[in-house]
Amino acid sequence: MDIVIKTKYKKVISLLIIFVILLSHSIIPVKASSDYYESTYNGYLYDCRSEFNGPVEVYAEMSYQGQTRISVEIEFQLYDDDLGYPVVLNVESPISRSFVYVGVLATNTQLFEWADYKYTIVPSVVYFVGLN
Repeated sequence: MDIVIKTKYKKVISLLIIFVILLSHSIIPVKASSDYYESTYNGYLYDCRSEFNGPVEVYAEMSYQGQTRISVEIEFQLYDDDLGYPVVLNVESPISRSFVYVGVLATNTQLFEWADYKYTIVPSVVYFVGLN
């Protein structure tokens, strides 16, 4: 009886190991990170949200309760399979009041590697963060 139980456990453990190995090759790991920051500038509240949902998306948003104009900029590196090497690019939101947003989506042949986010209440950079 003891041998039967040990054999059963060995079979179950073997099947679990095979199952884990198969899953580890079929699941693509998603790399995601985010950052949130809030503070005041000239007595008015502002907040900054950064998202790095690698490999497919980067975006940033900022809101400000004051009347001064604001903007956000993202500098990022992505690897492009079609080119065969990484490329550093940047995008910037339009300058606006109260709320701004900018984001980038990758194509099927691109992969984001890192992103730096710069938040500006014109003319001062008030926050900077890098994510990967």
